[in-house]
Order: sequence, then structure tokens, then C-alpha cells
Amino acid sequence: MNTIKKQLTIAEYAQSIGAKACSLITNGPKNNWLSFVGADDLQIATLPTGSKSQNANTVMQFNVLVFEDDSKVATANSYITTDTVSFA
Repeated sequence: MNTIKKQLTIAEYAQSIGAKACSLITNGPKNNWLSFVGADDLQIATLPTGSKSQNANTVMQFNVLVFEDDSKVATANSYITTDTVSFA
């Protein structure tokens, strides 16, 4: 199971990759996604948006979920860890 390692705000993620801007791209062939551009105005990263976040219509609605395998997805949902039990 690919569990969530951490959650970042969209601004934290953009800063971590050196992006100067982010655009929400809608109606793509594989649903909506976010496109990040760097200082030279070239695309430096893209993130798919979660299937339950397809109705979000502003970039700042999104958070970025980072999973244990380092994959990432943008979501308009907020996830809060309420309990953790360690078995190791």
C-alpha cells in the first residue's frame, strides 16, 4: 500500500521545486493537472489532480500529497492524521 508520507501546501511545493508560477490545466485527455514553470518560463514539473478534485477551479485550493514511493498528486482535499500506531 502506498501511504502518504507528507502533505504540502501548493506554495510549499512550488518553492521546493523553484517554480515561479503554476497553472491549472483543465479538460486534458487524462483529466486536470497542474503545470509549474521556472524563472525561464519553461515547464519544470506537472502534477496530476486527484479524481475527486476535478471540480476544483483555483490553484490555491490544492495541496500536494507526497507518498512513500515519492510519487505526488495534487488534491483539493485536506488530510489530517488523527492517530498513528507503530508496530516495529
